Amino acid sequence: MIKHFLFVSFIVVFTGALDAQWNRVIAYGDTAVDHKCFDGYVDSGGNQIIAFTDIMNNNLGIAKFNANQTFEWSFTTQRDVSGETHVQELSDGNYLIAYNEMYSAGLLKLSPNGSVVWQRSYLGFVIEAIEEDVTQDLYLCGNYYGVGLVSCLNDTGGVRWISKNTQCTNYMDMTFTDDGKLFLVGSRMGLFQGTAMVLSKVNKSGAELWTKSYSHNFSIHAKSVVQSTIDHCFYIAGALLNPSDPIIDSDLMYAKVDSTGQIAGMRTMGYVYGNYGHDLVQAEGNTFILAGSSRPIEICGGTNLVFVKFTSNLDTVFTRRYGDASGMDMTVYQLKKYQPGNYYMFMHAYTYSVFSLSDVIHIRTDSTLDVPCKNLYFPMTGTEHVLTPQSGSNFAIDSATIGFAMNVFPRIMHAADPCTGALLSMEEPKMLAGPLLFPNPALESVRISEFSNRPFDVRIYSISGTLVADYHGLSGDTIIPVWNWAPGIYQCIMTDGDKMLTRKLVIGR
Repeated sequence: MIKHFLFVSFIVVFTGALDAQWNRVIAYGDTAVDHKCFDGYVDSGGNQIIAFTDIMNNNLGIAKFNANQTFEWSFTTQRDVSGETHVQELSDGNYLIAYNEMYSAGLLKLSPNGSVVWQRSYLGFVIEAIEEDVTQDLYLCGNYYGVGLVSCLNDTGGVRWISKNTQCTNYMDMTFTDDGKLFLVGSRMGLFQGTAMVLSKVNKSGAELWTKSYSHNFSIHAKSVVQSTIDHCFYIAGALLNPSDPIIDSDLMYAKVDSTGQIAGMRTMGYVYGNYGHDLVQAEGNTFILAGSSRPIEICGGTNLVFVKFTSNLDTVFTRRYGDASGMDMTVYQLKKYQPGNYYMFMHAYTYSVFSLSDVIHIRTDSTLDVPCKNLYFPMTGTEHVLTPQSGSNFAIDSATIGFAMNVFPRIMHAADPCTGALLSMEEPKMLAGPLLFPNPALESVRISEFSNRPFDVRIYSISGTLVADYHGLSGDTIIPVWNWAPGIYQCIMTDGDKMLTRKLVIGR
């Protein structure tokens, strides 16, 4: 999972037709090739950047569709991927694609028009997650020849330093902490025992501050982590797997960890077979949304899509499961927050394809996590239920210590509405010259101009998603005082009923 901050201003204008796209499923593909999705991203302009391969994980491809799902460009590479692939927009407006091959990892930086800015390969690396800090340095985690890896790269992909932890086999995710350090989650593989969960904290020079590992009578796999902006604890998603039958006998897991790495609670749940938690984000307040999967049939069945919303006490708010009784073989990858209260994910599904083949699936949803057209792609199967949660009290602390060629050949050329099967090819969204946020960065006040000749509303959110200002019925040029706001990056959303426009606002020098 990739999390980052954007420092560029941008404009996104949605017409009335686009406003209805939340709670929507979109399929990408063509009529000739099965596509397997590994990650996607909605950038600051509403464009979708998709990373995909064929069904055998061959020939990594990148495609771009605009905010109306109209195809812009794509190409395939001669890279066959063997693990996680990640897509993100960097603070300079370019795109970064991280991928893994059999014996190395790579980074590919693309411009908004799809041209290569730079590309680097890293022998022996496996990249599981990557972060960009405010200085545009890149921090990645994963493993290096079977040992936990943390590394810092400069903005052109050059290695600044590498830190390895022999207590960890593989770091799966990381996040910047409130005190400017890195918090990592991973696993340690045992030769004659299950997998233990490993938690580490390092500084931005790569020095290890502490590492703790936790064992369980089942193998515990930590996949994703976020730090709460409210209680500052860390929340982890993954799975508990029975070592004797890890494919079938597994429960979805989420845990709470304090700032010292001590587990404060853990819950597991599942539907029928093979439950796994893939990613999670912080929702409104101190609640969290987890995206995962479960298997409705023992071995040959595919996977259903699972959502769980839970509180900071790890109590379940609700669950959602989408898929048919035979399994649609859906695999979810990253779940990301698009705007406060709105979320999206990229995944792939192998059956019931609009294009009669495996498709890349893009789901946009809000905090209710409802998904439309359940009679086609996501039919519900009976009443939702969860197994009895485990308390997590049987955890034990084990240890505690301080150039490639590219083929310019489009492979994904169409987007479709799975509810109707109709191809999506609408006109470009109407772009405005304004509004102007001036000055930006701002110190004392900011002026909003040129947005609408009708009354409009303005909502401004902090980078953590907290609503800091809410104005209704504004008209003409508007001045908003910001002299007492904390320095940082804010999101300004303006609406007048027919259109919505979003800009980044910087407070402080």
